[in-house]
Amino acid sequence: MRFTIFESILELNTNNSVKAGGKRIVIVNYFKKYPYALVIIVVLIVWAIINGIESDNYTKKLAKEGMFTIATIKDVKGGHGRWIVVEFEYNGQRYETEKRNETIPHSWIGEKIFIKFLPSKPVVTDFFERIEIPDSLKKISSRVWKELPVNSSVLRSIPNQ
Repeated sequence: MRFTIFESILELNTNNSVKAGGKRIVIVNYFKKYPYALVIIVVLIVWAIINGIESDNYTKKLAKEGMFTIATIKDVKGGHGRWIVVEFEYNGQRYETEKRNETIPHSWIGEKIFIKFLPSKPVVTDFFERIEIPDSLKKISSRVWKELPVNSSVLRSIPNQ
C-alpha cells in the first residue's frame, strides 16, 4: 500500500477512513473520487490570501495617501450585516461606493459623514461616521482635505437600532 504525505499524517484504519474525535471521516477517498474538489479548495485558499494582501495594501495606502471629504449616505442595504452606500464628489466626478458597516442606522439616509478615500482609486474608502460635521462644512461640496478639518474628539451619538 502506497502512502502519500497527506495520508501518512492521518491515522488510517483498514478501509482508508480517518478517525477524528471518534467519528469516521472519509477524506482521502473523497479526494480520490473527486479530485476537482481539492483544486477548488486550493483556489479558494489562494484567493483568500491574495484578497487579504490586497486589502492590507489598500489599508496602508489609505493611511498614507488618503484624502478626507464629506459624503452623503445614499442607501443602507440589508438588515444583519448592512452595507452602506455613500456618494461623494472628487475632481468634478461623482463616485459611489459601499462598505460594510454595522453602526449606521437606516434613519441616516441623506445624512453627511466624513470619509477617507484614495485619490488614485476613489472607491477605496473608510468611513468616519462618529465624527460630527459642523453645519458650516455640510454646505461645502467637493472639498478635500489631507487632515480632518475638525476636532476628531467631537463625536456624534449613534442611536440604537
